[in-house]
Amino acid sequence: MIHRLLIAVLFIILSALPSFASLCDDWNSLEKSIRDNRIDRNTAERKIIELDRGLLESYAGKTGSSPYHFPVKGYAPKSIGGR
Repeated sequence: MIHRLLIAVLFIILSALPSFASLCDDWNSLEKSIRDNRIDRNTAERKIIELDRGLLESYAGKTGSSPYHFPVKGYAPKSIGGR
């Protein structure tokens, strides 16, 4: 009985998580498909537009103090080899 309850609670928690990871995984998969020539140009372009819209909608309105942003305070382009 307790196992079923724990599974139900876990399912509810996972269902409530944002779908950002899914969009990012889809983007990574698309990049690999393009790199490996497993997708034609028109399909790739359509998917890029679709995923870009989804990412923009998901991250719209997020502030710099959000946990979705990587902390880069104090870094400059020179920190990563830029000019």
